Amino acid sequence: MAYSPNHTSTPYKGAIALCSRGELGLIMSDGPVPVTYNKCNNCYAAYASGADSDCTCERGIAWTGIHIGPEKLGQPWSSRAPVVLEPASNAFRRIQDHYLSTKQKVEYDGWGLH
Repeated sequence: MAYSPNHTSTPYKGAIALCSRGELGLIMSDGPVPVTYNKCNNCYAAYASGADSDCTCERGIAWTGIHIGPEKLGQPWSSRAPVVLEPASNAFRRIQDHYLSTKQKVEYDGWGLH
């Protein structure tokens, strides 16, 4: 199966996508949810005191998930307008196919790798 990114797809849970910063993420939310992009160190103190006028954080609605790029692997990820690349199942299938095609050096007996 040839890889062909689907850049026009609407976001959905289980899709691999890029955020506006070009970072890969796995969408985990069922739809857009309220998010806060932390841009200051005042927001928690201001919120606790009841006066958040010093807070410069951005609030919005975004799709959320986890980073799957090497730099931030597993950290929270979000995007207001994610660019869907492909379903995660396709990507994992391609990784598995690649592994199986190079397994001449590794034997798999059904229980573990030897």
